[in-house]
Amino acid sequence: MAIGAITYCSADTAVDIIPPGAWWQVGDGDVSAGGDLTSDVPNGNYFDLSGSGGYPGIPIYSGVTNLTASNVSPPGFGWLAQSGGTDGKIYDYQFFANQIPADTVITTVPNGNVDGSFFESGGTLSYGYYWYKYTGNGTNLSVDTPIDLTGTDRKIILLVEGAGLTIKGDIVLTDGREFFGAFVNGAIDVDPLVTSLEGIYLADSTFGTGIGIDQLHVRGSIASYGGVALQRDLNNDTNPSEFFEYAPDQILMFPTKLGARKISWKEVAP
Repeated sequence: MAIGAITYCSADTAVDIIPPGAWWQVGDGDVSAGGDLTSDVPNGNYFDLSGSGGYPGIPIYSGVTNLTASNVSPPGFGWLAQSGGTDGKIYDYQFFANQIPADTVITTVPNGNVDGSFFESGGTLSYGYYWYKYTGNGTNLSVDTPIDLTGTDRKIILLVEGAGLTIKGDIVLTDGREFFGAFVNGAIDVDPLVTSLEGIYLADSTFGTGIGIDQLHVRGSIASYGGVALQRDLNNDTNPSEFFEYAPDQILMFPTKLGARKISWKEVAP
């Protein structure tokens, strides 16, 4: 098109804007995957951050990974290990359930929907912990509101047998004072609105973070024999959708009664 002495050109073109992919990150902790280990870490970031001691963890995988020595951890480390599978002992729900002493006093969770406050008080102290058990026979246990243990000095063990666990509220505690451990015979599903979990979580099936746009910060440990489903997406390359932080205080407060017992046989003179 010409106007006076000036010629103008006009054209249209389609532009596809692709939002950044979701990614996840670890702080001061090891990661062990029985298969592939992937995270779309943006440029300038690292998958495994150093902790207060100055060292990152070691990511271990048995399949394939898209992590490299340059983005797996800060400069000077670059730790990344590939390992074959193991046929060692399975530390699943039944293993831990079998370790519980017969005289342990366990409070029954009465139905499949409870408020988080149910675990904040009451129960019976047994071997230094408050023990709770839910038997679902296929009906999941849903904790419908947050569990706030801060300032209570309570150490909670939650056993879920024959069912999964749905967490619909944050679970928070005072570092080094309270403990929370969930041992689940099925899957653990986290509501998308949950942003903070503290404690130790074991699932015989999967651990799902929930499809959502808010970051999930887990301070503690997760063991999931069916895999971890990282379902959140913040649509940016600034913050990870899920951040898993190592919590040494939770490891140190893990109940010794649930640990593996070693027996040494020794022949003595009659």
